[in-house]
Amino acid sequence: MTGDGKYLVRVDSTAEVVRAWLYNFEKNQSRLKPSHVELLNRAVGPVVRDGGSIKLLGLASTTGQAVYDRQLGEARMHSVLTHLRANFGAKFLVSKEVSFGKDMALAFKRANLTGGTADNVESNLWRAVVINAWSRSSPPPPPVG
Repeated sequence: MTGDGKYLVRVDSTAEVVRAWLYNFEKNQSRLKPSHVELLNRAVGPVVRDGGSIKLLGLASTTGQAVYDRQLGEARMHSVLTHLRANFGAKFLVSKEVSFGKDMALAFKRANLTGGTADNVESNLWRAVVINAWSRSSPPPPPVG
């Protein structure tokens, strides 16, 4: 067991977008942890309930094979989406779903960006789903900067 689920959340007040990074999923699993559910219920669901839009990005640490980690990232995204649909309805648009699996962690490492990891390194930060949500039906804008 890897402990409690963790998250980072920022509300971009200029664009009115909730940006969240749910991380520390269990190794090789896609099940949401209670703190992930709490964040989705408190910060994301209310934003999209009445017809908003959401973008999802699935990630994985670098310990598995690339194909497996991409599938694991997809499964984690679908856990988030399933929870939101079950608890906040189907009015919101999913404007983008993509899983990079471990590819993003490796790309960060190659580019010498903070948080990047080498291949076959376990990191709770990359066992994650990134969420951008807002209350409009068009896709959320990218972050500034």
